[in-house]
Amino acid sequence: NGEEGYHKYRHLLENGQRPAMVIIDIHMPLMDGIEATKRIIDVDPSANIIGFTAFYGTERTKQLKAAGAKKVIPRSIGFKVFRSMIKDTLLETGIAGPLLH
Repeated sequence: NGEEGYHKYRHLLENGQRPAMVIIDIHMPLMDGIEATKRIIDVDPSANIIGFTAFYGTERTKQLKAAGAKKVIPRSIGFKVFRSMIKDTLLETGIAGPLLH
């Protein structure tokens, strides 16, 4: 859920561990992905948040981007393509280092 994701992100930051990437959905229990993204961006403006959602192309997608998500990807692409896109993003940004080479 979004509330748990936000608290985990904040806990990691407070302990000197900045997550390389957050993958978030729009529709989640307790706190949706839009609110969780806003809160994460409040504590870490450079957070790397990627939306992966079935609500792609809706007003909610625009709200997620406005909240601070760097990219929103439609769930309809499937998990194999999504995994490949995430791997490419990690390699392009240098976040992955030698882990994915």
